[in-house]
Amino acid sequence: MMSRPCCCTHNVQAAAQASNAAAEHHHHHYFRPSGVDVSGFPPPNSAPNHRSPCPALNSLANHGYLPRDGKELTPQLIRDAIMDVFNVDEGLAERLTRPLPPQLTLADLSVHGFIEHDASL
Repeated sequence: MMSRPCCCTHNVQAAAQASNAAAEHHHHHYFRPSGVDVSGFPPPNSAPNHRSPCPALNSLANHGYLPRDGKELTPQLIRDAIMDVFNVDEGLAERLTRPLPPQLTLADLSVHGFIEHDASL
């Protein structure tokens, strides 16, 4: 009689393989700057990492879908990231990023009147 591998053994092996594959792909590992290394104050500020009042955009930077330092962003970078990660429709992504300047930092979003909305991703 042939013995079959236990379901639990198969699941553990599959989980280990998935974990190894994820470990090899370091691009989106979590990074959360703190203390003097980060600032949400509008420029000019000397912090090496910028964050915004928007938790969704901060998460994208923390996980590497946007530049981790929160600087040199473009509307296209933000558009691609929110479409890929949050599964936002291209039309909505375009509408959300249309008012943005050609280049910005996450801290720029802290300036009153720079861009404001009553929605949340």
